[in-house]
Amino acid sequence: ALLGGTESRYRTELYQQVPELNEFFEREGLAWAHCDTTREIFAHFFDEAMRLGLGREGSLNLGLLIDEELRYDAAERFRREYGHALRERGLPVAGELFPCWSGDLSNNGGVLRIGDTRLHGLLEMTSHGTYEGGYPLAVAEELVLFNGPIHWLLGGKENLALLSEHQDSERFAPEEREMLRAHLPWTRVVSPKEVRFDGRDWDLPSLLAERRNDLVLKACVSLGGKDVVIGCASTDEEWQAAVETAFEGRWIVQELATSKLYLGLAEDGAEAHDMVWGPFALGDRFGGTMLRLQPSAVGGAINVSRGGSVTSLYEV
Repeated sequence: ALLGGTESRYRTELYQQVPELNEFFEREGLAWAHCDTTREIFAHFFDEAMRLGLGREGSLNLGLLIDEELRYDAAERFRREYGHALRERGLPVAGELFPCWSGDLSNNGGVLRIGDTRLHGLLEMTSHGTYEGGYPLAVAEELVLFNGPIHWLLGGKENLALLSEHQDSERFAPEEREMLRAHLPWTRVVSPKEVRFDGRDWDLPSLLAERRNDLVLKACVSLGGKDVVIGCASTDEEWQAAVETAFEGRWIVQELATSKLYLGLAEDGAEAHDMVWGPFALGDRFGGTMLRLQPSAVGGAINVSRGGSVTSLYEV
């Protein structure tokens, strides 16, 4: 929830109003096949709630915990989408979605409530920490809690370093080990230690100095690409400052993985773009994909604050 992407449905609706896109889809015999992330989030909640036996009183209500006002009429859109998703599943229950603030919630009678209404799920879309009263109810299986306190562990990039460092461990099934080797760049937590990189043993500070063009430094907890420093796209001073900061805080170093080039629209026509693929996984359910792209000429981290933009993926 903290990554964005739930608005993909509404971006798709805008694209469908573009005559040139409609002409292209019709000419090529393509359908507007798009995975609706919002609907998939709600469907995942229904599955989890029914698995726990919730909704016994005939309703399934979901709280959307926020810490700032939703823009562009998003609250009403989410409410409508929730109702559509509930009817689409054909479940024998009613229910509503409630955008809410922490102060609106209470742990009353062993259940979570907003006013007098019971909430069966809580989706935390806030960066200010979990709602304290939600976790005990989730443990007691009286609430489906998405994010929760474990978010701060699962959301840190140290996990990528652990997966990379132990990719050959017997803890993983053979197909999992193969997936890690094929898709996860070499990653380590930044600390003064010995590492093995590109078939050779290195002292990590020496590796950062000698192979910076092949490496990227990233803060473990950060959003928006602001704490991403790419060795080959930074000056000597910028790289050295990032290295010093990394050894003082929680950072990882990764092998640089360059994007394939994709054609994207620019002011003067089409030009090469770099792209970041952001797939959503909701339990074992595919939840769609968010794409960020940026003209290759810009260089550096792909970010909307540096000339990048967001687009949708259509599945053919």
